[in-house]
Parts: sequence; structure tokens; C-alpha cells
Amino acid sequence: MSYSKETLNPILIEPIEVLVRLKSGGMMIGMLGIMMFFLVDSWFISLLGTEALAAMSYIIPVCFIVTCVIMGIGKGMSAIVGRLLGAQQNRQANRIVTDSLALSLILLAILITIGYFTIESLFSFLGANQVTVPYIVDYMQVWYIGVFFLTIPMVGNAAIRSTGNMRLPATVMILSGLINAVLDPIFIFILDMGMQGAAVASAVAWIIASLMVSYMLQVNLKLIDWSWPGISHILNNWSRVLKISIPTAISQMVNPLAQGFLVWLLSSFGLAGVAAFGIGMRIESTLLIIAMSLSLIVPTVFGQNYGAGLNQRASQSILYSIRLIIYVYVLIYLILWPLSPIIATIFSEDQEVIDLAVAYLRIVPLSYAMIGLSQLTSSLLLSLHKPILSLMINLIPLLIITIPAALLGAELAGIRGILWGVCLSQITIGAVLYWYILGLLKSVENEQQDVVMST
Repeated sequence: MSYSKETLNPILIEPIEVLVRLKSGGMMIGMLGIMMFFLVDSWFISLLGTEALAAMSYIIPVCFIVTCVIMGIGKGMSAIVGRLLGAQQNRQANRIVTDSLALSLILLAILITIGYFTIESLFSFLGANQVTVPYIVDYMQVWYIGVFFLTIPMVGNAAIRSTGNMRLPATVMILSGLINAVLDPIFIFILDMGMQGAAVASAVAWIIASLMVSYMLQVNLKLIDWSWPGISHILNNWSRVLKISIPTAISQMVNPLAQGFLVWLLSSFGLAGVAAFGIGMRIESTLLIIAMSLSLIVPTVFGQNYGAGLNQRASQSILYSIRLIIYVYVLIYLILWPLSPIIATIFSEDQEVIDLAVAYLRIVPLSYAMIGLSQLTSSLLLSLHKPILSLMINLIPLLIITIPAALLGAELAGIRGILWGVCLSQITIGAVLYWYILGLLKSVENEQQDVVMST
């Protein structure tokens, strides 16, 4: 298949700043649809009580870890496909998309099977007690089955974004979020399924999204190649994708692993701290959609320009993204400070939970700009096909800075000390990465200059 000029060339010929603004805007709306799953689920589940809300705090890091496998394959595929399309190698790009979808379905099926039969033991290890475990089991037994249908929307949307089309993935994400929001109260309260109802609502929304994306891939964009290239060719493509996807997936797991560690650490301070942390995580996920959206389009914008030899333009897209992240998150923090008590009371009536949630929303968001820079750095390195370095940049700071800072904070000032430890560690990491990104982009631009001079 050959892509039309309208499909591919806007990445290469439009002004980068306008492109990033428009494309990231569409992605932010789409990402908001995904985050609506967590916010809506959390709000309805909070009506079931503090115990149910605390149970969600244990659930979310594990759910993120599972979906990181899918996201890792999607990002690995996107990094390859973006450069193939930039080099006009469209047939090879279609083959990578098809084989990546098959690989993600196989890997997730294996992971789901393991997860389903280890629910109680895993969450007990994470610190869940006899009060929260029944809530967790009810939710996860359904969620593990439903998440299989999330594979095609996540990997398929990554493939669609690689072509430069941000509108279709955003539409799917928004619609699935709205479907989930409508179904949640029906299953949770009207059908009296409790927390299990929230998982059923998500599963139904994912099934519908899966059908939509499958239709787009096959009919609208014709990105699926049904020909049989031979097992050796498929295995070779899987190897190409996994070389990027494995370190990418592990890198994506760093944040939920850190969240899981923090939930475990907070468990010793009681359910109120765990519940408040859960509220903070859900709000944080929504507020970080700008950084997440930019990190998702970097493999497309940077990758296609880099693949086409337009290194300076590729560099400009990253520099614009950095400025956007810093400006927006300073503004968000100034808005969030006075609104924190109102937001906390939406999710809980327990005064201790509210107080701790307000503390979270006034401390941790100070570091959001730096978290955004970390995500941007990771995607930039993937676009340059340096997944191991991307992993190291995510993993090493967690081990040597964030975890020790959280432990020290817990020892000195309890729950609020943990929050300050996380915040200050993220600011430190982000500041270092800022200077690293500037140096990396300079080398990318010099690479193009060397090529020009040699010709």
C-alpha cells in the first residue's frame, strides 16, 4: 500500500511547532478519554467506601504493569514504522504492524493466565489485608479477561499514529471512555455488582474499541497485511520489534513499580494513606496527559523527519515540546493549589483521606514538568533506536534516587515525608535529563551537518 500525500507528508512539510501543537492537542483529548477510565472508575468506586478506594490503590499499579507490555510493543512498533514511513518503505511498515499485533496478543495471553491464578498471593505480598483483598479479587478476575481486548486498541492506535493520523486514535479513546462512564453506574449500582461491575464496564468498552480499531486498520487505512511471509520473516520482525519493545516495556513499568512500592510503604501507615495516594495517582494520571501525549507522538514526528534526513526539524519538535511541558505544568500547579480541597472531597468523605489527598496534590505536582521531561527523553531515545539507554535512564534514577528519598522521607516525616521525597527526587532527575536532552539534540543536528559536508 502507498500512503497519500495528505496522510504522510504533513509530518514533513508543515511547520513543526504548528504540527506539534495540533497533533498533541488531538492526542491530549484522546488520552483524556483513556484517563476517564481511571477517574470515573475511582469516583464510582469511592462511593462504595474507603476500603474499596484503598483496594483500587493496590490494583492500579498492577494494571499499569500489565498494560505496559502492550504499550511497550506499541511504542517499539511505532519507532520502527515511523522511520520506515519517513523512508517511504510502506510495505515493510504494514508487515511490522501486522506481526506486532500478533505478538502482542500472544504475549498478553500468557501474562493474563499467570496473573489470573496469582491474584491473592500477589496483592497480599503488596500489602493488601483481609479487608481489601475481597474487593481486589472481585475486580481483577474480570479485569484480566477484559484487558485482552485492550490489545488491539492500544497497539492498533500506535500503528495509526505512526501514519501521522492522530484523529482516529483520539476518537476511539474518547468513545471508549464515554461508554465506560455510562456503563459504570449500571453495573456497579443498578445491577449491584460492586467493584466487579467497574471491571465489566471497562471490558465492554474495550471490546467495542477493539472492533472499531480493527475496522480502521483493515478497511480505512489498510495497514494489515494478511499474506503469509513465512515463519522466518515473522520471527525476524518479532525480533526487530522486541529489541525495542522489551526495554521499552520494562522502562514503562518503572513508574507503576514505583507506585507499587509506595503503596506498600504507605500500607504501614493505614488505609487512609493508601486511599489518599490512590486519589492522587488518578488525578496525576489525568494531569500528565499533556506529557504523555507528546511522548506518544515523538516517534511519529521525530521519527519521520529523522528517517527523511530532516534532523534539524526533528530536533525542533523536541525543543518545542520541552517548552510546552514546562510552561503548562507551572500553570497547572498554580491552578491546582487552591482547587485541591475541592478535588479531594469529590472522591472521599473521610477527613483524614481528604487531608492526605490535599497534601499529595500540593506537593507532588511540583515535579510534573520534570516527569514530563523524563517521558519525553524516553520517547526520544526510542526514536533514535536506543531502547537500552532509555531503560537505564528510567530505572537507575528510581533505584538510586527515588526509592531512597521515599524511605528517608517516611522515616523523617511519615506520609508527607514520602510525598516530599518523591517530589524532590523527580525534580532532581528531570533537571539532569534537561541538559542531557539538549546535548543529544545538538549531536543529532551535527550528524546532519556532517552528512551535508561529506556530500
